[in-house]
Amino acid sequence: MGRSEEVINRYWSLGGWLLAVILGLLVAGGSWWQLGAVVVGPIIVLGVLRWPLLGVGLTLLAGPWGALESYFLGASWPESGQLLFLLTVVSWVGRGLGRRRLVVPRVDLVWVLLAFMMVMGVTLFDAEGVLLGVKELVKWGEMVVMVVIVVDLVEEKGANGLWWLLGLLLVVGLSQALVGVWQFGLRGTGPFHFQILGGRFY
Repeated sequence: MGRSEEVINRYWSLGGWLLAVILGLLVAGGSWWQLGAVVVGPIIVLGVLRWPLLGVGLTLLAGPWGALESYFLGASWPESGQLLFLLTVVSWVGRGLGRRRLVVPRVDLVWVLLAFMMVMGVTLFDAEGVLLGVKELVKWGEMVVMVVIVVDLVEEKGANGLWWLLGLLLVVGLSQALVGVWQFGLRGTGPFHFQILGGRFY
């Protein structure tokens, strides 16, 4: 059996499992949300494991929606941005180990961020909410890791990777701007102390 036939058989097997799960959910009366997660989830996981830069883009897209996810799903539910970030790190490390070339580029910004984190860590000793402070410190640590991953991948991909990443950043900004327009004048409701212009806008 050739390499191409082996890959095709593997994808057919994966497709069979997905079809079985979908049919099981339909029989059990699963919701369309669950159905979509079962279908789209494995595709995203496989895509990120194959292309770490895709994971970076999806993390950037999902990250700003964390507050909205917590509102609808509850604070105990893990944010999709965090899950995608973890998957991206796993993909980047696994890719480097598979090539026996795990490169950690030297980036001056990383040292600045680490120094800032050290100052933040000192302030935790006198913080009223230590757990909240630790959570924010972890987020800054994630930013350091993301900077390293982005620099490594963009250096490898060259100009194409950079333009692709910049395009995703513009899409993220546009999506959040549209949310802001909706909150400002289209939703028609909001916190009382956010009202402006006679209470018509927020």
